Amino acid sequence: MANEFTSINQADVSNSWELLYEGAGTGTEQCIASLKVANIDGTNSADIYIAVTNEAASDGEGSSGALIADIAHKVAVPAGETIDFGKVFVEGTNEVWVKASATGDLAVYGSLLKIT
Repeated sequence: MANEFTSINQADVSNSWELLYEGAGTGTEQCIASLKVANIDGTNSADIYIAVTNEAASDGEGSSGALIADIAHKVAVPAGETIDFGKVFVEGTNEVWVKASATGDLAVYGSLLKIT
């Protein structure tokens, strides 16, 4: 079994769904070892939405595919603070989507281990 370490990030999360991570395909698994969301606004709280879907989805709502799970749904991130959502295991055909309540307030960073 081969392992590959990498990172995923979105420096400026939009108020519409953005694809944060697309799985590596059938026969692989990924462990997001740490998924952090930081409020970079400094003044206002902002909400984060994080969803896992199948590969057919066209957004975090599961449109055109299937919503598998919400990791975060309207979770408030206070100004100047960071929230760590911990470990998240996803299958090779899964996607991870992010959305913020306000564009430019939040940044997302994750450490990823691909297992093939």
